[in-house]
Amino acid sequence: MAPTRDRTVFERSVKTIYSHESAAEDQKIEAPVNAEEATERAKKLIKAGAIKVKTDNKDTGFKRIRKMKELEKPSEKPVQFQPFSAAHPESEDPASTIPETVLPVEPGVIITEALLAIVGNLLVVLSSGWRQTFPPAGRIFVLSMACSDLLLGVSFAVSIDPAEAGRWIYADHWAKVIATAECSFHTLTAIALAGLNIDRYYVLNNDVGLSGRKSKLFMFIAWIGVLSWYTFAAVYGVPVTYNPIIARPVFDLNTFVWFTVVSFGLFAAAGIAALFCVILVLKALCSHEDAPPAQPGVFHINLAPVAPQIPPQPNQDGDDANARWYAKVVLLLTIGQLLLYLPYSCGLLLQEFTHVHVSPTFLFWSYWLTCLNTCFDVVVYSGLQQSFRTAVYEIAVSVICGMYNVCCRQNRVDLEQAIQTTSL
Repeated sequence: MAPTRDRTVFERSVKTIYSHESAAEDQKIEAPVNAEEATERAKKLIKAGAIKVKTDNKDTGFKRIRKMKELEKPSEKPVQFQPFSAAHPESEDPASTIPETVLPVEPGVIITEALLAIVGNLLVVLSSGWRQTFPPAGRIFVLSMACSDLLLGVSFAVSIDPAEAGRWIYADHWAKVIATAECSFHTLTAIALAGLNIDRYYVLNNDVGLSGRKSKLFMFIAWIGVLSWYTFAAVYGVPVTYNPIIARPVFDLNTFVWFTVVSFGLFAAAGIAALFCVILVLKALCSHEDAPPAQPGVFHINLAPVAPQIPPQPNQDGDDANARWYAKVVLLLTIGQLLLYLPYSCGLLLQEFTHVHVSPTFLFWSYWLTCLNTCFDVVVYSGLQQSFRTAVYEIAVSVICGMYNVCCRQNRVDLEQAIQTTSL
């Protein structure tokens, strides 16, 4: 029984092999004549299922269309600070920069403030050396303020090209230099303003202000201390990032809390001291103006011949009234300048240490409105002074006369040459 079973299995396997060979002979395809005929035959075989096409990409057309639509959607990510890369700035991918439509930066505003700060404060520095436009202590404070504002104006000019490009285009060490200079000179301006108002307070109470030696020593210590502090911070490793919203490199306030506390403490202390002295001086001026004239309590009788009394001159009273009015205007403008620092400072603190969304447009305009103090300092503390305007006029006349003498020297005719030509 077993041999017959094995025989039947063998016969079936042989029949299967012959059937496959015959099917293969029936499905033989002649070689195609050209490429078009080969393509048509391949399509027919694919439709019939004789050939199966295997692809590694499993994405269907609908998936690809959905992915393309997702890529076309605008990104809703907020503008972030751009860390500096160790590579050369020219090797950065321009596509990675933030689009100009996202940034509220106006290069024209930066150019205008840079020009006004440089030209105005340069005139203040030149006029201070030309003639004494202020008392010794006041001249030191105003000159220090003008120097710091002048250097700030130069740093504004450096930010013009990065503002147009939307990214930092210079070397990394220049970013640290600009951030150090900006923080240092803003703080030094506030310290000089505080010293100027302290001098006014001393003049009002003691009729004598600070001595020139004390004011020089005060500002020398301030310059050395502030510059050393921010230089130490940059060398120590406080990160500097480029803020594309305001187009300026800034120190990162979140990395080291001690740096943030000391920096804000320096600036706030100088601003509060200046504001306190301004309020005291303004209050004293208003109370002095409203006080009634003092009445003499004792009468002295002198039988000797008395010299004729000189009546008070009305011009002197008018000059005193004008001086008080000018002092009040300057003090009120000083208060306005100090309050200009509040909007950007509050917005910066909210952005850095809270989850409150601060508008980029608000940050840009509040920052550059604060930087406009570099021009207001020229107007408030120098432009309203008659001596400053006189010094500027004399400088302009001397410059014009010097240019005239240099340019017209070739056309000048000596007197002896004129006599000789007439005699001939």
